[in-house]
Amino acid sequence: MVTSKGDEIEAVDGIAVRSDKIEFDASELRACGRCGRSNAPNRGECIYCGAPLEGGEARAELKVRQVEPWERAFNVVLLGSPDLGEAQPSPIADEILRRATELTPPIPVARVATAEMGEAVRTKLEDIGSKVAVVSDEDLAPEHPPARLRSINIADSTFSVTTFNTGEHLEFPAHSLELIVIGRLFEERAEQTLKRSRKDVKETDARNVSKDSGVIDVYLARVPKGFRILESGFDFSCLGGEKSLLASENMSKLLDLLKSISPNASVSSDYLSKRKLLEEVWPSQIRNDSKGVQRSGFGLSLAKAEVTSNTEQFTKYSRLVRRTL
Repeated sequence: MVTSKGDEIEAVDGIAVRSDKIEFDASELRACGRCGRSNAPNRGECIYCGAPLEGGEARAELKVRQVEPWERAFNVVLLGSPDLGEAQPSPIADEILRRATELTPPIPVARVATAEMGEAVRTKLEDIGSKVAVVSDEDLAPEHPPARLRSINIADSTFSVTTFNTGEHLEFPAHSLELIVIGRLFEERAEQTLKRSRKDVKETDARNVSKDSGVIDVYLARVPKGFRILESGFDFSCLGGEKSLLASENMSKLLDLLKSISPNASVSSDYLSKRKLLEEVWPSQIRNDSKGVQRSGFGLSLAKAEVTSNTEQFTKYSRLVRRTL
């Protein structure tokens, strides 16, 4: 066996093990400006800490790693369509960019680990004619959704709201209503019950349960985090004689009422048309629920469920529309 030295390629009995040299010379490696460790010259971000690497070649081949849902990250948001007429290097998948250009902004196209990487991606996208913003998860605060409302009372040029959980009454001038975001919340539960006996473990029950609800988020000048109205648990008495027996019809009538008291308010109603693309960047949250172990006959039973929900996704989108208004 011949050991590789310099430009020599490893061989066994005179036959090359590989046809090309695959490693990089020490002089080719790029040091990370944050942690100081060496990286391959064709990387766009540090393999150790995720910081973007400086240098023209690295920037040309900038690659965005997938960020875990639990990580605090930064969102690259398309505010204006790029020029896709000619093939140009981009850190975002061509298919995502193509689909994003078919939708009205704002459209998140990537979620990255650091603000520096967000700015690097923004620069690359602006080079091909995009208008881009970088918004942090902290600014969108999906873990703190808008305060849910129980009722709205409208009188002359003002309207008052009552919160769902605390019963707090707040009053605002009608013109302070700046934005209305319309969407739908979905939840799917895959429930399973397992029974364990001395001999084996058997599934005794399994079922899937789905539910959805119309949702309206309203944002006022003095309340940047907004309020949320759901079909269930909301008192539609503000509709008066127009109130229907169907919650879905009442949501539509409530929307018309809100528009009438503040005709200058912006209305965003395209969440559902964007949802498929949003799943690429902000996938629906999945959590596991368990009712614990219970004694059942001569054995033990365990009831558990996997719950998939788009609540955080819609909250992010709603707040994103608010921030880019």
